[in-house]
Amino acid sequence: MLGWVCIGLVFANRTKGTFSAPNSTGEAPRENLASLAAVSQPRPPWWLLVVATLAVAVSKLLLARFRTTTVLTVLAGCRPSRHRQLLDVDLAARSVASASRLLRADCLPQAVALAVLLQRGGAEPTVVLGCRFYGPSRWGAHAWVEVDGKRFDPLAQEKHAELGRLTADECWGVRAG
Repeated sequence: MLGWVCIGLVFANRTKGTFSAPNSTGEAPRENLASLAAVSQPRPPWWLLVVATLAVAVSKLLLARFRTTTVLTVLAGCRPSRHRQLLDVDLAARSVASASRLLRADCLPQAVALAVLLQRGGAEPTVVLGCRFYGPSRWGAHAWVEVDGKRFDPLAQEKHAELGRLTADECWGVRAG
C-alpha cells in the first residue's frame, strides 16, 4: 500500500511540472535551480502540446490555400466566447511556440493557432497583422496575438507597424489599425 502512495506522490508532483519524490527519510529533497524554474513556469500539459501541434499543423495547411479570415472563421467560429476562460493564456502560448518549432511554422500559422486555442478556451484574442520596412524595397509582414492588452509575439524584439486587427466580435474581419 505504501508503494502505491509513493507512486501517487511522484505522479502528482510530476504533473505539476516538477519531479520530486520523498527520499529515504521521508522528507522532500531540496529544491535546485531547475525545479525552481519549473515551478515559476510550469510545463504545458501533454494534451495541450498535442492540441497546439494539431492547431499549428491545420493552420499551416489551410493558410497555404485560404485567406486568414476564412481560416479563423472556420477554426475558431464567429462569436465571441460566452463561457469563462478555461485555458491559461501563457501555457497556450508556450504550447504553440513549442509546436511551431517542431513544425517550423511562421508567425501567421502561430498567431492563427494561438487565437483558435484561446477562443475555444474562453479568452477573447485579437490577431494583429503588421509590417516592417527592412531597407530599400524590402518589406516584411508579421502577425501576433493580443489578449487583454498583453502581446504574444514570436518576434518580440522587432518593432512592426500595425496594419489591421482581427477579432471574433467582427467575425475576424479586418478593421483599420
